[in-house]
Amino acid sequence: MVFFTCNHCGESVKKPSVEKHYNFKCRGAPKNVSCMDCQKDFHGEDYVAHIKCISEAEKYSGKDYVPKESKNSGQKKQDNWMEIIRSILDTKEYNLSGQTRSTFQKLQSVDNVPRKKVKFINFAANCMRLRMDHIEEVWAILDKELEKMKAEKAAQVAAAKKELPKPVISPVVIERAPPKPEPKEKSIGDEVETMKVKKSKSKKRKIDKEIQNTIEQDEEAEILQMVKKEVEKDQVGATVEPSKKKSKKSSSSSDSVAKQAEANAEQEPTISTTTPDEFQWSLVILFTIKKYGNSMKLDKLKRKIQKMYLTKREWTAFNEKQQMKFDKKFAKHVKKCNLKIENNVVRVE
Repeated sequence: MVFFTCNHCGESVKKPSVEKHYNFKCRGAPKNVSCMDCQKDFHGEDYVAHIKCISEAEKYSGKDYVPKESKNSGQKKQDNWMEIIRSILDTKEYNLSGQTRSTFQKLQSVDNVPRKKVKFINFAANCMRLRMDHIEEVWAILDKELEKMKAEKAAQVAAAKKELPKPVISPVVIERAPPKPEPKEKSIGDEVETMKVKKSKSKKRKIDKEIQNTIEQDEEAEILQMVKKEVEKDQVGATVEPSKKKSKKSSSSSDSVAKQAEANAEQEPTISTTTPDEFQWSLVILFTIKKYGNSMKLDKLKRKIQKMYLTKREWTAFNEKQQMKFDKKFAKHVKKCNLKIENNVVRVE
């Protein structure tokens, strides 16, 4: 709402209260007010047309201020409604009586005139103290002017649509994908050649695998042979200790000689019970690691030992129970050998 300052007494007055102010407080003085926002002076009834003033942003932003487009559709509708009221006063189409013209002038000075009939009647009866028959007359004029403006807008929109050129729709060209080349029929000779190549590759892989298996078998046999020689060497160097038995003294020398001979006959060398045919866990583990440069992965070592164990036993594979026993023995003998294990790699210290 717009606020004015009376240039006679300096009091700030709302726009609807200007008439009342000059009828009572500044009675007899000519109407002379200035807007509090834009500082413009208005004499007489000129203030009535000043229904909206600049905003605070425009007031304090300077010369380069560009107002933003308002998104308040309700305010736009209200502005159009007030434009209708002003246009009725300006036109000579309606033969307005003095009372009706005075009513429209009062409506022009108010910003919040209702746009609906029921609300307008209540507003005019309660706030402006108008008679009901006069309110009906005023609303009929407003309604007629509103319909006239709607018809003009509809005509303008229709004319704008006719003036717009029709969009030219260019024909859509559909490009077809080039046909896929038909696969060439292979001749019998090509198929035979392909089969030969496949057979040669599979045969080569089979030969490579057989060679690898043969190399591994030779290495395992060599390790087992080295273990056997080591065990036989230990057997030959075993010490023989005669058992000492005291012969009883007898009265006759012949009896003592006979008993001594029998005792010598009974004496036998004590030899270790280990035989070359047994699986020497510690030796096999050590020789296998040394064969691969004193260092190898623990998983690979286990696979190698398992193969040699099966070969020694003349087995093809383990069952579940045998596999569990093998795993326990392997772990036990790896600990016995005092090997250094880091990051799944076994080394001989």
